[in-house]
Amino acid sequence: MSSGGQNECVLYANTNNKKYTASLKSKMSNWTDVVVKDIIIENGECEIGLYSDSPANCYVRIDDMYLTRNYDGTVIEGRLNTNVPDEHIEDSITLKDMQGNAVNKLNGAEVYAEAVYTNDNADRKELTLYMALYDNYGKLKSVKQRKETIAAYSTSTIKTDSLSADTDSYIKLFLWGGRNEAVI
Repeated sequence: MSSGGQNECVLYANTNNKKYTASLKSKMSNWTDVVVKDIIIENGECEIGLYSDSPANCYVRIDDMYLTRNYDGTVIEGRLNTNVPDEHIEDSITLKDMQGNAVNKLNGAEVYAEAVYTNDNADRKELTLYMALYDNYGKLKSVKQRKETIAAYSTSTIKTDSLSADTDSYIKLFLWGGRNEAVI
């Protein structure tokens, strides 16, 4: 939420001597998802924050700030995102309709994400499955997530709750384990 009227008001990420920003200067009467997109972190360090220069009686309110790793192989600044986890676990994720059929194209129906994971280690594995719905401009509309603990030497299926995805949207699916997840 923002009163508007600030001289400058940005959510920022500083990394690799480069600043990535998203403006919060416009008036926002309701809670609004604001995304700083396509941050390239090469040295393992990133400072995130809020900067505001404003006259008296202006305000901005933020809540639930996340820094998440992108594993989907997108091209950012002309380079393929190679920031992938040690384990290749993306192949086990499927988008399904409510009848359990794999979905390749969004048609306004309810969908959910399903991941099948085999833990070949002697230790249990903490995993989080994310299904993120974006509008066709790249604005995050909704996220469903499910956290599961996979027992040692076992296979488990993880499913998110469903959401309705219209044809003017796209969905990204992520399965992250332990240290690969960063939530601030």
